[in-house]
Formats: sequence, C-alpha cells, structure tokens
Amino acid sequence: GPWWRGEIADFRVRQRPLGKLAWQVQPASLWQGTPTTAFQLGGAGIDLNGLLLHRDHEPTLSEVRGQIDARWLQPAVGIPLLSFTGQVKVDLREFRRGRDGLPQTLDLRLVWVDAGVTGLAAARLGTITFTATGADGRFAGQVQSAAGDPLAVDGGFQLAERRYRAEVRLHPRDPADPVAQALR
Repeated sequence: GPWWRGEIADFRVRQRPLGKLAWQVQPASLWQGTPTTAFQLGGAGIDLNGLLLHRDHEPTLSEVRGQIDARWLQPAVGIPLLSFTGQVKVDLREFRRGRDGLPQTLDLRLVWVDAGVTGLAAARLGTITFTATGADGRFAGQVQSAAGDPLAVDGGFQLAERRYRAEVRLHPRDPADPVAQALR
C-alpha cells in the first residue's frame, strides 16, 4: 500500500516472525507537528494495537493495548527447561527510547492471566501483575501475584541508566502444590 496506509503480511524482527503489521498515518497529526501512525500487529501469539508518534524527532509508542502468549516472556526470564502458559494483557501507555538505546520514558502494566509453567515441572501460578514507570533513565517497577493464587510473588526493581537493583520473592502458598516443585 501507500506509505500512509499499508500492511506487511509477514513482519519480522531479528528474523523472528511477529505476524501481520498494518498501519495508517493519522493525517491531522502531520499538521500538528507530531506525526502519528496507528498500527495493529496480529498473529504468532500476538494481538496488539497502538500508536507510534514522532515527538522531538524521537519515536514514541503510546496507547499500546492487547495481549500476547506468555511464551513471549521466556527470553526475558531465561529458564530454558520451563515453558510458560497463559496470556499476558498489555497496557503500554508510553515508551520512548533514548539515543543510547536505553528507555527514556516508560509507563507499562502487564497482567499474566492463567499463568503457568510446563516442561521440567508443571504448575498453575495464578495471575501475576508487573508494572513499571519512570522517565529520564530512572525507572521503578513492581511484580506481585493476586491474593489466594498458588504462587505468592512479591518484589520490585529500580533501574538508573545502566545500573539496576531487583528483588523478587517467590514461594508456594501450599508446599504440596505442584508450584513448589516448579520453584526448585
């Protein structure tokens, strides 16, 4: 399609297929000096839509909402013997990357619904919520489980430029639950 409206049937990032990407430039945004493109990304366990803005010559993702399969979390956690199950609801209010590649602005909420693991161990984890906010290279976040879930998760992190501090506590609410084996 034309540059202002089109789609890529097989959109890939670093050779990894993400599904179909469709976009449409919002014409009024061109006159306002903040070119804005609405996009939809779907397929390969991803269903997201949002806005890409160009503010002060820096790309900014805004109002990105939808859900992804939990298996997309695996590279971030890095436990190769476990596979994640469930869906992650995404609410990315704003993300702007700085010139150095590090986040400059972030306002994010992820809710992992029907969280679970399979593989070396199989367990149902419940619902886990992750939030992160910050600006100017300084961020703070929290991760926690819902009350009454099989796995109690509580913790947080701070990130300042290239230094971070994180502490997350995981423990089964019932030692006989399969989640106790998964934690080992």
